[in-house]
Amino acid sequence: MSKHHFVVMFDSETKEWIWDTETETAKFPDGTIWDEVKKEWYRGYMGDGGYDPVDEQIAEYFPQVIETLDNLHAINEMG
Repeated sequence: MSKHHFVVMFDSETKEWIWDTETETAKFPDGTIWDEVKKEWYRGYMGDGGYDPVDEQIAEYFPQVIETLDNLHAINEMG
């Protein structure tokens, strides 16, 4: 089993949520995926153009998560 970590930031100036990959890299230098069996971190990129299949699937849908957060914030701002 693995746990996939993502850093999401809210920019109060632009009022938008952002998938903050720069902070991910800084805060998770060994990767953003925690392997429960091996008890170690690893990166989604596996080399030779290959990616962890679960991480790749999550990354594919993650922009929709960001869009949903943006929409929820906009609704909340409307009152």
